[in-house]
Amino acid sequence: MAPRSFEINVYQNRTIDFSASLYEADGVTGVVLEDADVVRFKLSWGTGAPLLDLSTDGPNANDSVVTVNDLGGSPEGAPAKVTIRMAQADLQSVVWPGAFDAEISVVDATETAPFDAIKSVQLGIVHVLRTPGGLISI
Repeated sequence: MAPRSFEINVYQNRTIDFSASLYEADGVTGVVLEDADVVRFKLSWGTGAPLLDLSTDGPNANDSVVTVNDLGGSPEGAPAKVTIRMAQADLQSVVWPGAFDAEISVVDATETAPFDAIKSVQLGIVHVLRTPGGLISI
């Protein structure tokens, strides 16, 4: 069975926080993270380099980042929970309106063969929608 999937709408030139509960490929068993694991989010168009490549290692230059909210496992079987922040500047300059492939993965620090194996946790589609022009003062 393929990893769980998601489909979200985001708006060009707007910051969005997207929360996800992480499950194994069976869609039922919650992923339990270790402190050393790294959660990654990639937004791509086709098979080339990702347009956004975010992780729990820290924010990118525009402050887009993946944050672990809960490592999972408590109560037993509970999934890890993460928040993915796609910053306004990334959704303005890196991405154009359209549908993009997305992947949430875990770099498993406990794996030794291969070392730090990358495990796909969720695959999805992110729709980037246009926003009205103009500046709004707050």
